[in-house]
Amino acid sequence: MFRGIHISDIHLGLTTYGSMNEKHRINTRSLEGLELLDFVINEANNNADVLFISGDIYETPNPTNRIRAEFEKRLVYCNKIGLPIVFIPGNHCIPKSDGSSHPFVSDRVYSLPNIFMMDDVGIQTITVKNGEIINVLALPHMYSKDWGKYGSNSSKAVSNIIKKIEIEGNNIIIGHLTVSGAINNYEKTDVFSEEFTVPKEVFQSSNKFAVVLLGHIHQHLKIDENIWYSGSLFPNTFGEEADRKGYVYFEVDNNKLTNYEFKEFKNYTRFKTISIIIDKEDKNPTDVIVKSIINTKVKDCIIRLDYSLTEEQLLHIDINKIKGYLEESKYFDITRHIIDDTSNNTTKTIEKSINPIDAVSEYCYIKGSKFKENNVKLIEITNKLLDLVNIDNENKIQAISE
Repeated sequence: MFRGIHISDIHLGLTTYGSMNEKHRINTRSLEGLELLDFVINEANNNADVLFISGDIYETPNPTNRIRAEFEKRLVYCNKIGLPIVFIPGNHCIPKSDGSSHPFVSDRVYSLPNIFMMDDVGIQTITVKNGEIINVLALPHMYSKDWGKYGSNSSKAVSNIIKKIEIEGNNIIIGHLTVSGAINNYEKTDVFSEEFTVPKEVFQSSNKFAVVLLGHIHQHLKIDENIWYSGSLFPNTFGEEADRKGYVYFEVDNNKLTNYEFKEFKNYTRFKTISIIIDKEDKNPTDVIVKSIINTKVKDCIIRLDYSLTEEQLLHIDINKIKGYLEESKYFDITRHIIDDTSNNTTKTIEKSINPIDAVSEYCYIKGSKFKENNVKLIEITNKLLDLVNIDNENKIQAISE
């Protein structure tokens, strides 16, 4: 029997909605990821035999030296305390261009006896902290051109890989991919084919593996009793506003899952949207907005304030007072919509600069109720088009589900 802890999608190097922490010289978003990782490592050291991370440790394939050093420092610590850590690259860590390397290349760190970086499809036999031996099949992120040597698409490739494996003992799959049945609120998938989606039946049909530990989808999801996404370590976007964040603790005995618990973090930054349509007859629109801010409890949160009002009411808005009540938040954006009394049209003003790509995201948010079932697909198609014109990944639109 062994005890495991599973996390995923840390995205160290993320800067969106953050600022520089002067003391640590790290963006506040990445600093939060490191602090939560420290918490998980401590939990694993005290209560588990092995720690799994199923991809997207970094936000980009080229993290800064500081970010890379911070993660590698934690690997060295895990090795020192005898805690095996098993992880794979995710799509954010793998360059699309041929010949480029992922960031996990330091011989000094990745050759340590308790550090298992699995960057290719294959089986690794590992002795965990309590002396139990486990077998881990890695399915790291691969682009469509890479699946070809295993099958005509990712579904057939994974099926072929699993069928060929003949092993006994406690067997684990760790993967970074999309499984059918998962709701994708953040990561984009190929909406023109099934290239990046693996049917859950591919995993369900095999009794060779005790658990399947997945990354890529940022929401904590249980696909089946022994197949799950742990979810991202902390919210990355407003698309994750309603998600719970934490880690999965599990136990395996004789290649059977015997215990499963999702443990939510007590402290992590929440995303909150405040959406207000001010009654046309209201003479004190600022007070209406302030009351909503107070009721929302914005302290230490990332806030999106969105309000609609008439041109006449706009004359009575005290924007400095509104911003004053948002000062307790970690970050805020304010968007206002002017209601045209004569045509029922709405025009929009944003209290910050916005690039055209962000504007598409905002448009989907504004039209959320009208496009309830289509807005995510529209954003995914937009991302596909951006790929075709080689727009930088950092500027890609992020799906907002309302």
